Amino acid sequence: MEANAAGPAPLPGISLETWIVRFDKHGGNTSPDTPQVLLDRLAATPDSPVIVFSHGWNNNDKYATERYAKFLANLQTHFSTHGGSARPPIFVGLRWPSMWFPFDKAPAAAGMANAEAVGLAQLKEELAEELLEADRRRFRALADLPRLSESEVGELADLFGPSLQSLGAADIEGAEASGIDRKSLLATLQALQADRDSPADGGAVRGKDWYVDTLFPLRVLSVFVMKNRAGMVGRQGVSRLVRDILRKSRGPLHLIGHSYGAKVVLAAVAAQSLPRKVDSLLLLQPAISYLCFAEKVPERGLPGAYRIALSRTAGSVAATFSRWDSSLHWFYHRIMWMKNDPGELDVAAEALDAAGAPPNRFAALGGYGPRDAGEILVSELPMPGTATPALREECLIAFDGSLGERISGHGDVSNTYTAWLLHQQMKKI
Repeated sequence: MEANAAGPAPLPGISLETWIVRFDKHGGNTSPDTPQVLLDRLAATPDSPVIVFSHGWNNNDKYATERYAKFLANLQTHFSTHGGSARPPIFVGLRWPSMWFPFDKAPAAAGMANAEAVGLAQLKEELAEELLEADRRRFRALADLPRLSESEVGELADLFGPSLQSLGAADIEGAEASGIDRKSLLATLQALQADRDSPADGGAVRGKDWYVDTLFPLRVLSVFVMKNRAGMVGRQGVSRLVRDILRKSRGPLHLIGHSYGAKVVLAAVAAQSLPRKVDSLLLLQPAISYLCFAEKVPERGLPGAYRIALSRTAGSVAATFSRWDSSLHWFYHRIMWMKNDPGELDVAAEALDAAGAPPNRFAALGGYGPRDAGEILVSELPMPGTATPALREECLIAFDGSLGERISGHGDVSNTYTAWLLHQQMKKI
């Protein structure tokens, strides 16, 4: 697929009309002619439904388009079996630069064999680009070490602290931290290690000499960098695309985001007033705060950053969550307490068929579902063929994918169950 070609970008095995629109890490459009050609196409078929899907972290061109194609293949099957919209939808897949190595066993989750060395090199370079030129040489020297001492971890915090502490209010979705410093980064690594209790897994070790496997703090830093980037892409780039589609087309607009892609689409909706409401939002294992829709975030006294998206959506804002998503069910809230007092984690035993309650106020939406937002929580993902009329109503609804491992990991979001949710959001009453 030619990266900058203006026009549709067919996906293998998909009969629907599909497009790819690309953005850089600042939200700049890197396929400058494609959006206008797309808008011209929508003007010619103004009643066609439009689906806009943003991937999350851990995706390159190949894996983003494969995820889109698999999701659409399942959606096409549902259309064929159960009927669909009067007009075939037009699909728009977004591409933005995301890095490798989430906490959820990256090569397996991405379907990429032997990716460790390639992914680590990419991660280092992506992180280096976030720094001033004067700081990159020292960062690369630290990143190339197999292990880091306590003082060297502190240097990493000093290098990244200024850029990551410049987050604005729009980037703080709930109660999570706004940045890092030496103390918080060291404390987080120690807390992660204490919970995992396995130095071989890359955690910090306390003894006569303190050290940490270098990949571990790089992963923690990448969580903050990518969270910031997703918000930037949504606010600065995707928001314009959403606005223009709503102006040019009369058809329903359905937005989907996976992982940090949920932040991309929510930031796009929240960034500005819209010409009309989007018709639905589908957030698949969203790597954002479970309080992002809350009426009032504890200790902040403000609504969740994306509560406004509820009033800008005509139908449902739907989300999935799962206890089998280790990135969001286990790691996320242990990282996002940095620069906060997390209090005690709730370590109550969980049933194997349910995600359970959020363990602290920094939990992920994709790990535990939303709270304090007038939400509807559904204990299992519906089987395809099961009518779910609430998905066509104006509500916040979240589905636990734990039962039967219907969502078996962070990347397991292009399956028949998640496609059925969109089918039900698109179905006319």
